[in-house]
Amino acid sequence: MTKAQLVDLFLDNLSGGDAPDDVRGKYHPLVIAKYIDVAYAQFLSETLKVSQANLDFLNMDYFRKTFTGISIQKDSNRNEYYSEIPVPIVELPNQESLVVHPDNDPVSQFTPHGSGGADAVFGVLEVHYHNSSNSYRLENNKVYYPGMGDDSCKVTMRLIPMFSAFENEDEIYLPTGGEARMYDLTIQTMLRKRAIPEDINNNNTAE
Repeated sequence: MTKAQLVDLFLDNLSGGDAPDDVRGKYHPLVIAKYIDVAYAQFLSETLKVSQANLDFLNMDYFRKTFTGISIQKDSNRNEYYSEIPVPIVELPNQESLVVHPDNDPVSQFTPHGSGGADAVFGVLEVHYHNSSNSYRLENNKVYYPGMGDDSCKVTMRLIPMFSAFENEDEIYLPTGGEARMYDLTIQTMLRKRAIPEDINNNNTAE
């Protein structure tokens, strides 16, 4: 299902008789899309907890979008090398939203800097590989490489975008039962917040 199809499905559901009275037909599509963005992050957080409990992180890969040929630049003020993240990503523990490796070398993954028990997890899961000599640190929309000495290579980022970062025609992966759970989370968020997200004006138009 594409992003546009998922939003349209939720719009139809929120206009129908099954939606709670407090939200039924009362929100502009742009506002609903903002709430879906929040619900999507919550859904991914729940999915990650299940993956951690089962020590099976392959399921998270289905949510990732791959960007190749990303340049490495030098921050002269900090004397560090970095790359810019191409789209906003969902915030998840242990930087699970982001996998970075040199182009054409997916085995040599960069390790999240200060990720705590990540080494123990990598040791258990043979499907995950990482290069312990290379690490990265996530700061806002940039990835810094503390141990990198030059900018001669390019990197691939496999990341989990925020729902709002997808294009309307992009396919949104949801496992069995995911649509229903996403819809429930969207309803819960709308009832809990009872307010218009900050990027939407009171006249229901985008800023």
